[in-house]
Amino acid sequence: MSSLICLCGCFTACSGNSDDNGEEPDNGEVTGPPSIEEQLALQPEILAVLSAPHSRPVNIMLGLLKGLCNHPQFRIEEFLSQTSVLFASDVKAVHQNTLAVLNKLAKERKEFRDAICCVAAQGLMSREESTQSKIVKLILAYGETESATLREALSVYTETMLA
Repeated sequence: MSSLICLCGCFTACSGNSDDNGEEPDNGEVTGPPSIEEQLALQPEILAVLSAPHSRPVNIMLGLLKGLCNHPQFRIEEFLSQTSVLFASDVKAVHQNTLAVLNKLAKERKEFRDAICCVAAQGLMSREESTQSKIVKLILAYGETESATLREALSVYTETMLA
């Protein structure tokens, strides 16, 4: 069964139940999101949607990534490289969903904690106090206080921090 991702973030897949000749019918039936294996294969397309100008598909993809991020084949470096675009969004839900993925990654992927905290610091440019508070909690929970990289990342945002 093949899966397609549309620009609105929904998934469509052919159910393959119209005949038994092994060919997939083009009936447009929606059968739900793709399997974990299909999602892993679609990571480049899913990550590309994170740059979309509309928040709905971005939030849908962040929801998928939250469920996928603990898989060993998750492309963590590629996701982390997208966080600057996500935190540049004016939509609070995009920030919150990005932080949800980062929190889950930081909890499970100890070897990436410094990088996760550094990219989370980018969200401190937000004027939302609740967003900044969640970022500070993530950094306090998972950041290494002796990390020069993290200190440097935080120093950029000292003037924009609200609390």
